[in-house]
Amino acid sequence: MFEIKNNELSSNKSEATQLNSSHDDKLLLEKAKKALAIQSRIEKNLSILHSKADVNELIIKTTENGHLNLENNYTLVSSKPTSNSEHKFSCIEALNVKEPKLNSIAQKRCTEFTDPRLIIKQKSKKALRFIRKGVFSRAEIELNDPDLVSRKKRRQVEELFFLNDESVFSKVLIPELEHWDMPFVKPKENVSEDEFPFEILVSKISNLIEHPVPLEPYFDPDENVSSVIFLTKKEKARLRRMNRQEKEMERQDRIRMGIESPLRPILKLSNLHNILNEKVVAEPSNIELEIKKQKEERIKLHEDRNAPLKHNQEDKCKKKENKWKLDQNNPIVHAAIFKIGSLKNKRYIFKIDRNAHDCHLTGCCVISSIDPCIILVEGSKKSIKFYKNLLLNRIKWDQPIETTTSCSLIWEGVRPSRIFFRWKIYYCHSKEDAYRFFLDNNSLDLWNISQN
Repeated sequence: MFEIKNNELSSNKSEATQLNSSHDDKLLLEKAKKALAIQSRIEKNLSILHSKADVNELIIKTTENGHLNLENNYTLVSSKPTSNSEHKFSCIEALNVKEPKLNSIAQKRCTEFTDPRLIIKQKSKKALRFIRKGVFSRAEIELNDPDLVSRKKRRQVEELFFLNDESVFSKVLIPELEHWDMPFVKPKENVSEDEFPFEILVSKISNLIEHPVPLEPYFDPDENVSSVIFLTKKEKARLRRMNRQEKEMERQDRIRMGIESPLRPILKLSNLHNILNEKVVAEPSNIELEIKKQKEERIKLHEDRNAPLKHNQEDKCKKKENKWKLDQNNPIVHAAIFKIGSLKNKRYIFKIDRNAHDCHLTGCCVISSIDPCIILVEGSKKSIKFYKNLLLNRIKWDQPIETTTSCSLIWEGVRPSRIFFRWKIYYCHSKEDAYRFFLDNNSLDLWNISQN
């Protein structure tokens, strides 16, 4: 659809008449007649097309050769090439003219009695559909199923992965400035990339400290609470030494008062002359036998006193295990998360698995063939310290060269309770499987930490 203004055609006519003075008058007259015939045809078509609601604008493009290109397959060509700024045509030729074939009677009927803006939606006929047996009973069973909520969660996760929603695995964005620092800064207007984007308001900073509102601690008068004091090794040794001194002073006081008889002096070959002055000279052999006898008695008393305190082999093993195991009375659980590039070498998997069992750790090792592997361990402070040293220092991840990888500690801290109650190795083939594994074990917070 197109439109041509009357002033442009009149200018073309005047230009055509100016060329009558040239030597080719006949050719110019023929060209002018053709142009007039084209103009009459265009005006006739425009009168029909203006009645329609949708009219597209004609786009005229001029080239460097002086051609004037019109949409809808009309091309006007000037006989002399002109510049882009001035368009003066001596004659006009119509090429590739395609007349629209329109039935004027049918067009009038359509335009007079119809409004093109009104669109009537055709009603689609609904086919007869039969309900299959067991549809409603299956829906009732699903509603009464207690595991329906967990299945819905899994279905939602699958839909997210089906739609390639990467926002689930997106890292937690760290803000440029914390909310408690916002009152003391002001954003700058023109900031370069290397410059700090905020201006510090020094006037709002003072030497005053904002103290929180004091709250009275909860206290139950019926409950007897004993405060626990933890002493260092030096303090424990000093306390033990002071207690021994007090007991010795009490015993000496009882001996002075005659309540308790004094202990026999310990005879040794070194102090023999100090205790027995004359007897040593008179009976040296008998005194020597007596000293050996007393020594044997002291050794026997010492062994009898330590015999019930000794542990057999089973007790020793249990005592050693309890050092590595987590104390059941202590609610604090130490945990750590490690990330390993790949675990293609089975030697690494064996070391990770065997040491986790030996240290009595719980948790998981998520092994993926595409993404990095994640290790989560929970246990006592001693076992976590040993396992951390094993993964970061003892295992040589660059040997052999064919399976070179790396291990890094992502997070280490304390949790209020366990998440896993046993150690297991989980093989997954995609990020979706790993995400679903952590979702089923209620540990999505650890999944987010491992992805940062």
